[in-house]
Amino acid sequence: MIIIKSKNGDHFINDKSVVEVSHDKEKATAGYYGANGIFNNIKDVEGVTFISDAQPACISDEGSEVARLLKSCNDKAEYIERLIKQLKAVKDDLLHFAFDMEQIVCHYHDQIPSDICKQIQTPALDLKSKVLNDKYRDL
Repeated sequence: MIIIKSKNGDHFINDKSVVEVSHDKEKATAGYYGANGIFNNIKDVEGVTFISDAQPACISDEGSEVARLLKSCNDKAEYIERLIKQLKAVKDDLLHFAFDMEQIVCHYHDQIPSDICKQIQTPALDLKSKVLNDKYRDL
């Protein structure tokens, strides 16, 4: 059995009635000669699989589109991992900054006017809350 996967669906071909099969990955086509000598061409091919009844064998040939999509998915997964690490680093920095601002207000509240203390403390508490409650993931 020969299975040709294309964008339009799967084509199941009896391998006993086929003389030759070719798969052009770059052009995304597959062609085969039937026993009657007629050539058939299939476009938008994503992969070809040959399964033999005579000997236990299975040969699968992924098309260039499938390989390109797999590479793209892997690249995006690596990019997402980097972004997650960067987000964690930024959240850690924000949390430390907010904590430092709170500490400044606590230690110097006698020397700083109360309205300025509130201008420092309120955003620091809001920032800490956003970081600790993962509010940045909602963006």
